Amino acid sequence: MDETPFRRRGNGVMAAATLSACLVCILILQQGRGIWLDEATSFWFTRHDIGLGEIIRERWIADVHPPLFSAYAWVLEPLLGGSVRSMRLVNLGGLLLAALTGVQAWRRGIDRDFLALFAVMVAGSPFFILYAAEFRSYFLQLLFGACLIIQLRMLHAGRASWPMLALTGLLLVNLHYMGSLIGLTLIGAEAIYLAFSGRRRAATGSISILLLALLPLAGALGAMLSVISPVAVNDISALRGLVAIGAVLGSATVPYVAALALLPRATPPRGEDHSFMLVMGGSLAAIAASYALLNLATHNLLSRHMIAAAPIGAAIVALLLKAHAKDNRIGFGLICANALLLAGAATTYGLTHQRWETNLARIESARATCPQGRLYALNPLSLLAPGDKLHSVPAIDEFFGLTYRLIVPDVELLPQGHAITSPGPCPALLWVEHHYARPDASDMELARIPGFAGPIRIRRLQRGDARALLAVYPGR
Repeated sequence: MDETPFRRRGNGVMAAATLSACLVCILILQQGRGIWLDEATSFWFTRHDIGLGEIIRERWIADVHPPLFSAYAWVLEPLLGGSVRSMRLVNLGGLLLAALTGVQAWRRGIDRDFLALFAVMVAGSPFFILYAAEFRSYFLQLLFGACLIIQLRMLHAGRASWPMLALTGLLLVNLHYMGSLIGLTLIGAEAIYLAFSGRRRAATGSISILLLALLPLAGALGAMLSVISPVAVNDISALRGLVAIGAVLGSATVPYVAALALLPRATPPRGEDHSFMLVMGGSLAAIAASYALLNLATHNLLSRHMIAAAPIGAAIVALLLKAHAKDNRIGFGLICANALLLAGAATTYGLTHQRWETNLARIESARATCPQGRLYALNPLSLLAPGDKLHSVPAIDEFFGLTYRLIVPDVELLPQGHAITSPGPCPALLWVEHHYARPDASDMELARIPGFAGPIRIRRLQRGDARALLAVYPGR
């Protein structure tokens, strides 16, 4: 136990203030960030438009993700539902587990400066802030990854809470098929250390937890494969995969200039801290190698698939700097300030990059000026070749249409509808999102694809690599 009173030194106050500020950033971003396709997908999997039995049979089993997150959000939907933004609040439920884990570790004598440094570095990291404001499972994966590290630190010190360790491992492993690798690797690495250090009972307990977590994952995977054939919708090269791996694994350490600047002054950890750091380092190397090989096999690896690994680097840095933090309040304060700057930058980015809502203000302005004009949205599948593998993704048409309708409920979807121009002065608005398949298509080509026929004139309101908003007038 640290002999210097933690609170008297002010580290606890600074850490609490930093974590509170990060929470404020998250709450602001949850309401202000634009929605996108994957959030509408989560919304579709969790709404109560059909009975639970039908949802399990027709949606959850056919999902390419384990049903745990959808089931959790489905339970909370009556309390939070109605919009994607309100459903983003499900992420805050994970903070309860984090708080319980932190208090438990505090009371069981885990070094408080390590806990404070680790919490600050994780909470201020860009992925933590941005994904907390997204209705997907990624934030909970990152958060549960951090909780699992703390639980394993207690196990390493011989102060384990086996029920909490089992719960955390079970939750993390069953949130995402590709992300499950992280929880399994962390638990497995600690079990190997325990076995080689002669703590066979603890090693056996760890392996039991690992196997327990695998059971529902294997069941869900088997059920999913019995009804669908998963489609790899990305084509990630080996180099891009390595860049994604590096970005995630360094996301909670590399941006912390203040922490990295203090590392040359750090005292090398000893005893349990040293051996636990080796476990974390070994886990990090194993995870990086495993994902690199996985991407070579699937070419479908994205940074968010590995997000639960982000806290591992923060744990290593916190172990290296905790002794320095005991004697250097200024250094600890600089790390907290660094976290606040990162959280503020991530919040600003999220508020200024509105994703599928990028053109919402332009649409509202155009409709206010010309209320008689009709608003059309193009299904991006229309831009793909007939044999493209994306067509075989279950319910993909529903996901695209739902995303548009969640933003503008009265939008007319094309090509299911009929594209017509108004004879008066008001143009028809053509709204196109996710047009990565045809970024080189001209404005006229984009208008012809959904069915605008005959002589037309086009005025570009916005055009980028991912989206477009065109005003279509009758030709002369």
